[in-house]
Amino acid sequence: MVAMAGDFGADVRLVAFMQYLRVLFVATAAAAVAHIALGEQGAVAPAVTWFPPLDARFIATLAVAVVGAILGRRLRIPAGPLLLPMVAGATLHATGTLTLQVPEWLLALAYAFIG
Repeated sequence: MVAMAGDFGADVRLVAFMQYLRVLFVATAAAAVAHIALGEQGAVAPAVTWFPPLDARFIATLAVAVVGAILGRRLRIPAGPLLLPMVAGATLHATGTLTLQVPEWLLALAYAFIG
């Protein structure tokens, strides 16, 4: 939106402010709706096991990610290194062929890297 605003002659700073304000309002509204809908029952988070024992499912999950990324690049699919492992993993998981295992520590690292 900010890039398009600059191309169309709008005030880029105002558009960026409005976009961030919109995200703030949506996040606040979502939290309020969740609190109203769930009440106090959703207030306690379950205990998280940060370092669970890893088994062959984790190795298979990493293999799907790495092989899919390599194939996506070699086949020259647009956004293939991202899309091919995602589609392959979703298909394998949905059909029951492979149960994907992603430990909490890896999720936390991925979220920190992205965000």
